[in-house]
Amino acid sequence: MWCFSSSVSSFGGGEIFEASPSLDEEFRIKVGERALIREIGLALTFNRVVEDSRCPINVYCFWPGRVTIEISVARRGQDAEMINLTIPGSEKRELDGYIIMLLGVEPQREYPDKIEIPQSSYEITLKASQRPRQNVAGMIRSRGG
Repeated sequence: MWCFSSSVSSFGGGEIFEASPSLDEEFRIKVGERALIREIGLALTFNRVVEDSRCPINVYCFWPGRVTIEISVARRGQDAEMINLTIPGSEKRELDGYIIMLLGVEPQREYPDKIEIPQSSYEITLKASQRPRQNVAGMIRSRGG
């Protein structure tokens, strides 16, 4: 399910958010845009693309390349933390019991027209989920027979 939020919402001190997804809901934001997951008070800002060495879609490459993005993550009442997420390899990051996942980065590079993509053209797809809790009692019972 995709969340394409065209509405702009405000949270506390007049802050503006372009997307207001729920936990486990995919959402898209562009460079400079912010999303707020209200139920847990988590704000995400897409700061920039740090690296985009992905193989252009109309070229054969020996290495598929990668794309790394930088986002700021802040919980209500706390300072923001900058994190990098990379596809492939480091698509997820756990913070305070929640997992932030990078699912996609658009547009794809193309040869020769879109080798260099302006920062303002990038859009990412993210999802935030609660880290699964381990059932310690169940693990002990299953080991004990």
